[in-house]
Amino acid sequence: MESFLATAKASSSIVSTLSGAQKNRILKEMAAALRTNLTVLLDANRHDMAAAESNKLASSLKDRLFLDESRIEAMAKAIEEIAGLKEPVGRVLDGWYADAGFKIEKVSVPIGVIGVIYESRPNVTADVGALCFKSGNIAILKGGKEAEHSNQAIAKVLQSVLIANGLPKEVIALLPDSSREGVTSLIKQDAYVDLIVPRGGEALIKYVCANATVPVVKHDKGLCHTYIDRDADLKKALSIAVNAKCRRTGICGAMETLLVDGVIANEILPVLKQAYDAQ
Repeated sequence: MESFLATAKASSSIVSTLSGAQKNRILKEMAAALRTNLTVLLDANRHDMAAAESNKLASSLKDRLFLDESRIEAMAKAIEEIAGLKEPVGRVLDGWYADAGFKIEKVSVPIGVIGVIYESRPNVTADVGALCFKSGNIAILKGGKEAEHSNQAIAKVLQSVLIANGLPKEVIALLPDSSREGVTSLIKQDAYVDLIVPRGGEALIKYVCANATVPVVKHDKGLCHTYIDRDADLKKALSIAVNAKCRRTGICGAMETLLVDGVIANEILPVLKQAYDAQ
């Protein structure tokens, strides 16, 4: 673990000095590589889906795990969109002149090595890897065991592009020890890791926060509410409410609570029930 993280830490000085143009070109190559390796990624995902069936995972979890051609294309497009974002490194955030006459500036710089712990959805491997690379950071990724084959395949595709451009594969890498013990070790490696980002359920967040010696950026419980006001366009509100819950019920952004103004409740709730029943 320490040898792996030491190599990743050493790689941060390379990535942090890449120009925006270099990073964007490599990101676009990563997107193209995902498309080129479509068959490889689908085959890997089939292994994970077969295991999910054997282990009787809930249908919502299987939906989050599943990859097809359209979802892989969405992953590639997401990386291209990341490439198109404004360059985050080297931006002057603030500046002033000291009394002595010299200028002081606050300039954005990469964080360094970021460990990201997440569950189920293999597209997160590509999303987080690309976001960290865009911002000049090293991504150490720990996905859920249910997506092991898919995550490994995606990481290898991204790493092949890094290697082709003379960059260390550790720039975007999966944690070599994916066990609970591996996670416990990762979140205590403050000599090599600069930040931990846990993405997942409440139990994961609590465990990481209670045990990490590395700084942690976390989210809290979800608050996926939709509110329909008395003055809303009811046709539009109906469409939004159905989409918010039914587009993909298994994702963390699916609506959890629907609030309706009491003035219009008797009018819209029966229509909403019919719409949900039809899904």
